[in-house]
Amino acid sequence: MKRLPVIFMLFFFFVRSACAQSIENEGLSFHSAELDCNVKYSIVLPEGYYDSEERYPVLYMLHGIGGDYSSWLEYGNVSGVMDRLSAEEGLSQFVIVMPDGYLSYYNDAFDGSFPYESFFIKEFVPFIDGKYRTLPQKRFRAVAGFSMGGFGALSLVLRNRDMFGSAAALSPSIRTDGQYCSQMPQKDWDDQWGGIFGGKGENGTGRLTEYYKERSPYHIINGLRKEDLKDTWIFLDIGDREKTLCEPNEQLHELLLKRGMPHRWGVRGGGHDFQCWNAALPEVFDFLERRFAVHKKVGSIPVNCENRLIVNKDGIYLPYKSDRTCRKYPVVYVYGKLTADEERIMAAVADSLQKEGEIRPVAVCFMGEAPDINLAVKKTEIKYPQIRGSQRMRCLVLAGGNADVLVESLRSENLFSGIVMYDAVTLKYGAEDFIKVQGHYARYPRIWLEDSPGFAGYGFESDLHVLMVEKSLEHTFRSRASCIGNPLLEYWKEWLHFFDERIHI
Repeated sequence: MKRLPVIFMLFFFFVRSACAQSIENEGLSFHSAELDCNVKYSIVLPEGYYDSEERYPVLYMLHGIGGDYSSWLEYGNVSGVMDRLSAEEGLSQFVIVMPDGYLSYYNDAFDGSFPYESFFIKEFVPFIDGKYRTLPQKRFRAVAGFSMGGFGALSLVLRNRDMFGSAAALSPSIRTDGQYCSQMPQKDWDDQWGGIFGGKGENGTGRLTEYYKERSPYHIINGLRKEDLKDTWIFLDIGDREKTLCEPNEQLHELLLKRGMPHRWGVRGGGHDFQCWNAALPEVFDFLERRFAVHKKVGSIPVNCENRLIVNKDGIYLPYKSDRTCRKYPVVYVYGKLTADEERIMAAVADSLQKEGEIRPVAVCFMGEAPDINLAVKKTEIKYPQIRGSQRMRCLVLAGGNADVLVESLRSENLFSGIVMYDAVTLKYGAEDFIKVQGHYARYPRIWLEDSPGFAGYGFESDLHVLMVEKSLEHTFRSRASCIGNPLLEYWKEWLHFFDERIHI
């Protein structure tokens, strides 16, 4: 690999000397007598939490269907957003709690089989207030969520107004009565709604049980007086490309307007996804800080990060807060013969992008030229439990290496959601062979082909690109002249953005 003449200047540019560091703890467990099971949760504690006796407001963040206690940490990067706003705008930090919500809609099942709301109100909130230094008054408690979690945030807060002071619902999964009575095949409706709110097997208005009406945000608000919400702050936000949820959320906003109930309403560009919800997060945090109205933070406490080891002896870079947190991270594996300086620069670039909020936290593992990629990955993830260790959360850069090793890796098992092949060469296999093994996998991996125009082995990736076009296989192909002498380092930032989108799609 070519070396940059200004490599150390770039290195120190990317490694900041001061960075806010809230503390992330993922996958903690609380035993619930109400649910008769252990409920997992994650928590973010403010920077300096263990260095003072200060008490903090608390925000409960709820996930949607298919999510869990890690969703807001991983896809929303809530800790990174709070750190950035704290450092740049003086946001007062707070405790963020993210519990498992299962498929509960954060309510008790009508038949008593899974009393989630009872667990949350009677057990979990008191547990958090007892274990952590929170401010245990309603003004300092808020609930936020996306999709199913947005329904839960509204329902929990509106039904427990003596306990919570504010709700922030992003694309909340609410329905008009017409939708609720007619949507979905019967089995799907029974699984998603009927098992919680009653009415299994019912069609039409038979689905509108009294139990459901007592817990539906639209019906709750319709039954309240204006003065009932005088001390409850509500934040509603949705994307302009929503489909099913567009009409009910517009109706909810209009109902609040007609009833003269103050609330924050916003429609932004986006659909039912984290791109939309993440864009709303800074506004949610600002909204809640004004509600909490605690002392305004003036700047952040500098934390010296300059001497932290960027790449350890095993060739692993872990995100800048990993030494103070307990959570798992996606990972980008880099295969190929790199210099120590190149590895340090690449790790520093990843570090910088994460601190600036351009990408979500990700680990980087420099593998060298391991003879068996899959075996090397599995050994690494046994040794480093901080890595998430799932196909969706892994990506690979083949940096000027032998693509035969990659073909053999894919032939055995695909471990990656995204792969960048940069100036790859082959000895045994050709483009057709690669297409055959990749064709076994429906969704992953997505391929990025990067070939230097003057590269001696250019033909392999060019042929691969032509074949993928012919077979309508989605991919990216680039062939461009480097401006600064080391294409690997020049394009690395762009590849990290590509991987960030693949992992969090």
